[in-house]
Amino acid sequence: MEADLDRPRAQRKRAKRERQHLSRAARAPAAAIDARAQTLSCARTLHGFLANARRALDQEIGGYPRPIPRCDAQFNHLYQQRALIADLLLAIDAALELPSAAGAGAPLTAVFAAFLAIPAFGVSTLELNLRRRVAELTALT
Repeated sequence: MEADLDRPRAQRKRAKRERQHLSRAARAPAAAIDARAQTLSCARTLHGFLANARRALDQEIGGYPRPIPRCDAQFNHLYQQRALIADLLLAIDAALELPSAAGAGAPLTAVFAAFLAIPAFGVSTLELNLRRRVAELTALT
């Protein structure tokens, strides 16, 4: 205790905060922390995949032969896919900006469910593996 009084007040406060933080971390179950980390990691991976898919769709839409009739089913499908991707990206961004990782769980689960509900964008191994990972995380919650 005497050694503690020799240290400046700011150092004592910092040490006390660190002890409190460590005790809170020790109380949180390891499985819950691991599940949150997996969910956040999956959300970031999904965000990257969707951002790349949106860029590819933007290029495809930009290179679409002009003039584009309103009844062009393929163009309308590309346009709808781009809108779905934009909505998912906004939802992921909103969920990741929540103050704590614990608070992001429910919105991310909703985003994961929405991602699984839409048809696959292609047959890439990356997308298939990502869909499998998202489905496993969704089943755990």
